[in-house]
Amino acid sequence: MTSVSGVLRPLVLVVDRRRPSSDAVVVHDGSLPPSTDTTGVRSVEHPLALEAAVGLHDGIASRHVPWFRAIRAARLEVEAAYDAARHDAVLARLDVRGLSAEEAYVLPTVAVVIRPGRVRGAGLAALSDVLRSGRPIHVLIAADPLAADAASSFATHATGLGYVAAAHREAFVLESTLDRPRHLVGGLRRMVEVLRPAAAVVSVPSRDARTGDRRLAAALDGRATVCFRYDAGAGVTWADRFSLDGNPQPERPWPRHDFAYTDAGGDSRTRSEALTWAHAVALEPGHRARFLVLPREAWSD
Repeated sequence: MTSVSGVLRPLVLVVDRRRPSSDAVVVHDGSLPPSTDTTGVRSVEHPLALEAAVGLHDGIASRHVPWFRAIRAARLEVEAAYDAARHDAVLARLDVRGLSAEEAYVLPTVAVVIRPGRVRGAGLAALSDVLRSGRPIHVLIAADPLAADAASSFATHATGLGYVAAAHREAFVLESTLDRPRHLVGGLRRMVEVLRPAAAVVSVPSRDARTGDRRLAAALDGRATVCFRYDAGAGVTWADRFSLDGNPQPERPWPRHDFAYTDAGGDSRTRSEALTWAHAVALEPGHRARFLVLPREAWSD
């Protein structure tokens, strides 16, 4: 499993089942591994993937506008309500911004797969433009939440992108992890149904991580990763729109688990431990220099 294709394939399958059009377009910044299965999707590589997706969506929609004009005129004819003097000028003015929900739903899905580093600085402004555009463009950001090369200060930690996206209020936002496949796929199903901008921030293991599964679980326990869904179409209040399903023990500051271990004397024991962000980071070998290992004689309660 690679970091991107492990998320992209469920998204493609959901698109194929949920949208009436068989065509889907994925715009990416070169982050798709060559082995990624893109069956049923048209793949477009562009260094400015977010900006390219907007232009691609508008181009596709513009090519469909004449069909929608003809369909609208035909419906008026069927209802014996067509009046050239009244309707011709209105139909001529129809453009991408005037499409109904029914018309927008039959357009091909446009999704963007982009690395978290590309949505920092100027890239963050591009993401904001997409989320404020009203266009149903769906952005997929997959990143290892504990990657050692993120930055020495963790300043580029990808989790915050979900909160930034939710601040746009009219977008659909999913933050999830491959450690919670039910939450992830359920969120992607809902995402491709909504006719509004959307962003999914998904925690994935590094492709070379030998402890990827354990690290993802620890990242969720240590709140380095969160699971939430913000659905602007689910209601009028934040309580209606916001869901924290998928998080372990959300009533606690840190989840607690019982661990079995063998003490220095060889006896089997059980210990209840709260798993924190520090525990999660300790599983990433690249961050070992951040920790001081205390010898046993220095231990105390």
